[in-house]
Amino acid sequence: MPRPYPALSLPLALLALGALVGPARAQSVITTGGAVTVVSPPADLHIGAFQSDTLIRAFREQQNLVLAAPLAVDVVNPGLYDTLGSLPAVQPDLAAGTRVNSLMLHSDPVSPRATYDGTVTFDADVLGVILISRTLSDSDATLGLAGVSYPFGDNRRGLELGATGRDDSAALSADRRTVTLHFQTSGNVDEVRVLTAAVPEPGLTSLLAGAGLSASLCLRRRARKSA
Repeated sequence: MPRPYPALSLPLALLALGALVGPARAQSVITTGGAVTVVSPPADLHIGAFQSDTLIRAFREQQNLVLAAPLAVDVVNPGLYDTLGSLPAVQPDLAAGTRVNSLMLHSDPVSPRATYDGTVTFDADVLGVILISRTLSDSDATLGLAGVSYPFGDNRRGLELGATGRDDSAALSADRRTVTLHFQTSGNVDEVRVLTAAVPEPGLTSLLAGAGLSASLCLRRRARKSA
């Protein structure tokens, strides 16, 4: 009589199933409003290369990325950020091991000056927003795409947060799902990078839970037969 194959343990079976299905899906933008529109990644983001007087272009960067080291961001909590004083006193970061999706939002007017207002809503929580020039450049290597030329080191690429709140601004909603932007772009680009939680594929969590329950029941039945 052929010898039966040994049964997989429950942890190994669930691990194999999780690897087969995949860890997470790409970032999903549920809705955009106002000037924001989602586009394919451009080749170049330097001033004059990707222009529009009416649109904030948004495109996906790194997806399902597990941070190898802590990553500095500028905003992690809901609220309106329209002055330097509104930013956290201590710059926050996302912990190593956090799995994130990144979205870049970019404006660059053809005219000498343009004003943009728009919103973007996600299907997962916003973990951090990067809006200061230095933080944008510091995160290019980690979050940027290999085929895109970023304005690395440009000290005016981020939002200009003045003393009065009448310049650029970004706001994160109380439910952490919507970012609202106000750009007044003149003589350079304006950019914001939004990091959201990388969430499991639809049905993955329930599939794994169901598999775990089925495996548990099988083990119980086998134990009863052996008793």
